[in-house]
Amino acid sequence: MKSLACLALPFLLAGCLQGSDNFPSLAPRAYEVTQARAADRPQGEALPPPPTAQLSPLSYAQRQAADTALATHERAEAAFRAALPAVRSNVGAASGGAPGTEGWVVAQQALSRLDIERSGSVSALADIDAVLAARLAQEQDGAAGNGAAALAETRQEIAAAVADQSAIIAGLAARLR
Repeated sequence: MKSLACLALPFLLAGCLQGSDNFPSLAPRAYEVTQARAADRPQGEALPPPPTAQLSPLSYAQRQAADTALATHERAEAAFRAALPAVRSNVGAASGGAPGTEGWVVAQQALSRLDIERSGSVSALADIDAVLAARLAQEQDGAAGNGAAALAETRQEIAAAVADQSAIIAGLAARLR
């Protein structure tokens, strides 16, 4: 029996050594402090308004994801704009020609490369959409606030560029038909 107690002792002590990170704080809550102050006030005296909740800005991970998405988009936009003159030249040379001719094939390949150049912007838009959706869910749950507007501005900038890129590609493709 004594050996059984000696074997169980390390397991019991391990429970005592557990950290206190998972336990709630015993500090007075904000409403408890307000109630205590109200009890000390004379009858009829108005209570001060409760303190406003601090709305947290974007978390480091959210800001990092937004900055990465914007940088990815800017690189893709620069590559798209750099490739655009050559594609316009190829499409101009092939427009009016029959599908399947050498010029038409070269222009189609150039359009495909241009579409690949814009893929970074499309990917950045998907990334910023995911970050924005997560942030909106946090704000709706009350866990955070005031950060979705900054993300929405970044998203709008990327979305406008993607729409412009799509319109350019569609216009060039229409000239080849």
